[in-house]
Amino acid sequence: AVMTPTDKPASQSNEVFCPYVKDILASRAFHPYRMADQYEQLQQTSGIDFSSCIRVLKLLPVFLDGTPHKSIRKQMALRMQATKADQEAAVIAQLDVLLARHFGQSGEIDLVDDFATPLWRSLSRSILQRDDALLNVVDDIPLLFFASLSLNKRKQINSAITACIDKYGDEIIIDMALASLGVKPFVGSLALSFYDAIEKNCGRLLGTYTLGEKFGKSSLNFVDRIASQSIDVGGKTYAKGQRVRCVTQSSQYSDTENTGLLYGAGNHICLGKAIAQFALTYLNNACKQYPCVITPVSVHMLSDQEPFAMPKHLRVAINVN
Repeated sequence: AVMTPTDKPASQSNEVFCPYVKDILASRAFHPYRMADQYEQLQQTSGIDFSSCIRVLKLLPVFLDGTPHKSIRKQMALRMQATKADQEAAVIAQLDVLLARHFGQSGEIDLVDDFATPLWRSLSRSILQRDDALLNVVDDIPLLFFASLSLNKRKQINSAITACIDKYGDEIIIDMALASLGVKPFVGSLALSFYDAIEKNCGRLLGTYTLGEKFGKSSLNFVDRIASQSIDVGGKTYAKGQRVRCVTQSSQYSDTENTGLLYGAGNHICLGKAIAQFALTYLNNACKQYPCVITPVSVHMLSDQEPFAMPKHLRVAINVN
């Protein structure tokens, strides 16, 4: 739901906040921002081949609506169900390893690189059931959404996707699209939520923490919609074709409003909701056996990552008495 170099962003005046966000996300009068269309335009104007990127983007439900959206979501839901046991087993095994490695002894770790990322890669591997070279390509797919990404890097990603299709066949495209949906939301939300809990419980034993029933922080801040017709929402008129930014996470919101939009709304509820909640619940319970004190050290957020608020590093110090 972001722009490519050929597109214009939604202006700040077109931001929509609660309580109207869910109305727009569920309304047929607004359609998703179509990222594949932007790459088709970029391909035409630049003369650069982005055909493999376009094939993946056309399978990402976040940019689809109507029958294509329903069809792709059904296929992806079946894929998620088929690998559910593998996903849960991967989460349990990897969390057990990470917690024992990092929280059973004193030291300093980065919650992004040392914790959330390896957990995601283990989970992603259970979905794709392929080698790690494919995981590296999947992890790069969300970069295609960023306006600041260079043309050269976009070309590299297109070539890498093409190589994967040549190796595994066309059937790999939907798996790549499915796995790429969770890269930024899972890693960012888990790391930010854990760091937030550490800040709020500073000085207390990890075993006494509660991370909550849902993630306390989300790395996805907004999604964009395009008005399919002239329409009034919340006393404001949006013209046909106007781009509207639906703010899904904000410091202006109550905790209830933020958690209510954590996994999206309408027909675009996150396909990874169940496994994300499973991971959070297991982490909550597993932390209880670690009597260490964790202290926040530093926060380094990435820039130019819209619609994500992504941490580059979230460093914490662990003290085991």
